[in-house]
Amino acid sequence: MKNVVFDVVEKNQVPEVQSRMNVLVLALPTGNGGLCLPSKMTSYMLSGRPILASVEASATTRYIKEADCGISVEPDNVDSLAGGFRRFAAMAIEEQNRLGKNSRMFAEKRLMRMSCLPKVVGVLCDAKI
Repeated sequence: MKNVVFDVVEKNQVPEVQSRMNVLVLALPTGNGGLCLPSKMTSYMLSGRPILASVEASATTRYIKEADCGISVEPDNVDSLAGGFRRFAAMAIEEQNRLGKNSRMFAEKRLMRMSCLPKVVGVLCDAKI
């Protein structure tokens, strides 16, 4: 594996740094990913890059499958995570780009305020609240 970098970046640099990556990794230990979608996941999807998620079955794994935007592996399992990295390493760059594009499109349609707010307002209006 080449060009693996662990570093701290300033908040305003995050989108630019994420856009240069081949894959973004989301790793949550068992017991920490099943209740909701982590904000990092939304950020990763909006970056337009594929995602390798090491998390338990959750909204995160469901969205990765629905969006066809990455790979989910078993959490707390080094071999499983390494296998995910190997799958991405063997993947053609065109396929990585396709997954990244899917990631961005899904986030824009399903996770952005401009797409979600009208649905929430519609539900509230229908409920006559």
